[in-house]
Amino acid sequence: MKNENEKENLETTIAEKTEVIEQQPEELYNLAVKEKHNFTSPLHLACADDTLRANMCCVCFENGWAYASNGHILVKQNLDLHSIINPEKLDGKAIHKDSFKQILQFHTVVVNDDSVLCLAEGRKAEFKFSDITKFPDYNAVIPTNHPYEITCIGVKAKYISIAEKILHGSKYGIRMTFRGIDKAIILTTEEYRDEQLILIMPILLKSTLF
Repeated sequence: MKNENEKENLETTIAEKTEVIEQQPEELYNLAVKEKHNFTSPLHLACADDTLRANMCCVCFENGWAYASNGHILVKQNLDLHSIINPEKLDGKAIHKDSFKQILQFHTVVVNDDSVLCLAEGRKAEFKFSDITKFPDYNAVIPTNHPYEITCIGVKAKYISIAEKILHGSKYGIRMTFRGIDKAIILTTEEYRDEQLILIMPILLKSTLF
C-alpha cells in the first residue's frame, strides 16, 4: 500500500511528463542501494514560478555547471559537487523545477540521452527533460571586478535562507562580496569558492538612498 501511495503522489505532482514503471527488479534495487547517487543541492529553490519565463522555471546545465535563477537570485554550481551518474549527458539540457524536486526524493539518478532515470525502494521513474533549449546568458551577469566598500545594504532574508540550503560548506559560514548598493551580492563558501556561487540582488532601503 505504501508503494502504491508513493506512485500515485509522484504521478499527480510532477509538472512534466513522467513515465512511472511498475515494481523494479529486486536485483536492480540491490545494486542501487550500495551508494547514493543524486543531486546534492536543492537547486530548484532558486527557480522562478513565472510561467511566462519558462526557461527560468528550470534548472539548466551547460559545460559541466548547473544554473538556476528567478531574476532575484542566481545559482551557478559545478556538477562535480553532485553524485549523479553520467552527468556529462546533462550538457545543454534543462529539468523543470517541479521535476527536480521530485528527483531529489530518489536514491539513485542515472542521466540518459533524453531523460533522467530515478531509482528508489520498490519504484522506478523516468523524468523527461524540459523542451527548453535556449537558456539565459547567466555568465554575462556574473561580475568579475573588485568589491566595493559600502556601509549599508538591503537584502531579502528568504534569499539568504535559500543560499544556505544550496551552497556546499555553508554550515561553516557564507562568504559575501558586496559591490555597491545596487549591484548583485556574491555568495560562496571558502571550501568551494571555485565550484559554486550565488548572486542575490539587493533591495533599496531608505538609509541607502541618502
